[in-house]
Amino acid sequence: MVSYIEECEKKIDTLRNEKSVLREILDATIAKQEKYSHLEGAAKALKALEVANPKYAVHMIHRHGIDAYMYTCKSLESKQALMNEALHTDNPTVLIVVADFLRYTLNRQLFDQIAMNNPIVSNHYLSYLQTKDKDEFEVIRRRHQQQQMK
Repeated sequence: MVSYIEECEKKIDTLRNEKSVLREILDATIAKQEKYSHLEGAAKALKALEVANPKYAVHMIHRHGIDAYMYTCKSLESKQALMNEALHTDNPTVLIVVADFLRYTLNRQLFDQIAMNNPIVSNHYLSYLQTKDKDEFEVIRRRHQQQQMK
């Protein structure tokens, strides 16, 4: 009978030790979750950046001078929407930033179709290029004049 009682006490001690180990594992897991819980909000913000939002991108350029959000606009439709939103601001700086972005991310025909066929954008952008990049100004100006003659 004594051996049975000793055997039961050993099992109880083993279970207490296992419970203690499981409690330590659980506490470590909870601490790790708490440690990384702030990253969840950052991950959601990054996910939001992956979705093109031309209106927000233009807002950030116009109000804060931050152009990074433009780079979420990858499709042709989102780039067209970006230019339309820039036109709504009536701000030449915003128009120039967006036009410059389109110049480097679209082929020549699409750039001309979206940006340079609009007289407001073309005037501001050509004025900007005239002060910054004379060679590029001449190329685009000639191309723009040829298109207007067609």
